[in-house]
Amino acid sequence: MTSEGLFAGTYARGGAAQAVTAEAWVQAMLEAEAALASACVSEGLISAQAGEAIREATRGSFDAGAIASDAAAHATPVIPLVR
Repeated sequence: MTSEGLFAGTYARGGAAQAVTAEAWVQAMLEAEAALASACVSEGLISAQAGEAIREATRGSFDAGAIASDAAAHATPVIPLVR
């Protein structure tokens, strides 16, 4: 059984299936990075220019499949996402 099979019944109900696609996870990670950059600017931890550069980078298009493939080497999808 794959991990997808383990949760298939749960994720297939209602809107959950669309909320947990690879693309949805990547989008959620991008939104979290953008929000963190904004918070860091607000607290004076990074410059406004750095915050805008981070937010701009999160607006790009990303290959969720490539991120997933590379994630195994790092035990997290975050490393390939930010590269």
